[in-house]
Amino acid sequence: MSAQGLLKQELQALDIPALGACRALGVESENAPQRGQFLPDSPPHSGAMGQEDGKKWAAAAHSQPTIPKSDRLLEPVLTLISAQLLRRGWMLATAESCTGGLIAAACTELAGSSQWFERGFVSYSNAAKTELLGVDAALIARHGAVSEPVVRAMASGALAHAHAQLSLAVTGVAGPSGGSVDKPVGTVWFGWCLPATQPDCAPDHAPLLHSEVRHFAEDGLTTRAQIRAATVQHALTRLAERLAASA
Repeated sequence: MSAQGLLKQELQALDIPALGACRALGVESENAPQRGQFLPDSPPHSGAMGQEDGKKWAAAAHSQPTIPKSDRLLEPVLTLISAQLLRRGWMLATAESCTGGLIAAACTELAGSSQWFERGFVSYSNAAKTELLGVDAALIARHGAVSEPVVRAMASGALAHAHAQLSLAVTGVAGPSGGSVDKPVGTVWFGWCLPATQPDCAPDHAPLLHSEVRHFAEDGLTTRAQIRAATVQHALTRLAERLAASA
């Protein structure tokens, strides 16, 4: 089964109410609202309900905490990551450049995240990548901050400078400026460093390092906010898939 298939299976097993996010991942949930169903923080169009319905909606909206849409979309993925890490006793560290701490913020939005989230590094400048994560300045000069060698060094550095068993790192061009012909706006490199879990691996076996690039502008995402939000979503979704695949 593919990593995405395993992720869907895990989400269904946990029966997470995804508020539409499960559908985005191809997963259906009995608890997810149906199309057209009013959510407490999404009032229907004017004239679509009577006075009593309006009062009920207002009461529901007042009684429930406001959760940003982006956090609601990430909730099923974060719940799966949380369950996987708690089961294995692992801690996560993040190293972020273009997202400026948004991944760490999304993780710690989930209650109880202190049991599996260890720390987050915001290494926005090249100097920060070197000072906080130990990324070789010569490596940055040779390949550029937005590159595969640098994101892999960021992921390894986060693990080396934290009390964690796995890490994820992102570096990219969120725009609106800073792009080039080789690295246009929307180019983001991702890195994940996970423990080796194969049966024939020794306990002290070197962690497995994975990396990939996305060009979000090709998906029609062109604004800074869109690119940063998509980066957070992709980084965490792929982490969840890798954890499900290595279970």
